[in-house]
Amino acid sequence: MAMNELKVAADQLRQTATQWQGLSTGFGTTAPSPGQPFQPTTAAITAIDAAIGVGAAVCAVRIQATAASVAAAATGYTSQDASGRSELAGVSPPVVMV
Repeated sequence: MAMNELKVAADQLRQTATQWQGLSTGFGTTAPSPGQPFQPTTAAITAIDAAIGVGAAVCAVRIQATAASVAAAATGYTSQDASGRSELAGVSPPVVMV
């Protein structure tokens, strides 16, 4: 491969995006209810769980967006490769005169 070439394995990019999508669903699980909020510690734990839930939701959205971008990039690379192949196929071979 030449120094200025970029070789992308589009199928591996798609596989990575799919794995990220699967991993991001783990952020959506909710913690079990700690019980009645009549004790200060229960209320504090509930507040902490809520904050963690918000952070987890933000992470999940970010991971899903990144996975979608990676999948779109894989499609773009595949399309570019196909386009380049068809353009090169239309080029006449050089004529060498001796």
